[in-house]
Amino acid sequence: MLTHNLGYPRIGTNRDLKKIVESYWKGDIDKSKLVESTEVLRVMHWTKQKEAGIDRVPSNDFSLYDQVLDTALLVGAIPGLKRQNRLPWPSAMKSKTWRKPAYRLSRLTNPPSGRGCRCGGTTGTAIWSGR
Repeated sequence: MLTHNLGYPRIGTNRDLKKIVESYWKGDIDKSKLVESTEVLRVMHWTKQKEAGIDRVPSNDFSLYDQVLDTALLVGAIPGLKRQNRLPWPSAMKSKTWRKPAYRLSRLTNPPSGRGCRCGGTTGTAIWSGR
């Protein structure tokens, strides 16, 4: 019998992903260190699952911040976002890019144009207003 699971908690044993992403947001690490650190974390997760006897280790279940936002960018569900700015999934992680629209939306910041991104909320989670 083959074993499979739906994914592995991406945050890591000691909230590793949260610490990595917050270090990037604060400017303590650069994009290359962010990519390198998350690659190491993903390999650790795959290895732990394989060592636990999982035959079919899931992939493409990793997000730097928000899996729902990643999916919205994947299917182009962010109104007004130009085609060239969409996350080119799944090549984004392969090309080691962290796209600015995803970063801005996840951090509730405005684009350089000065026009609001129409996202809001007080909990730190981006919510699209749909206007």
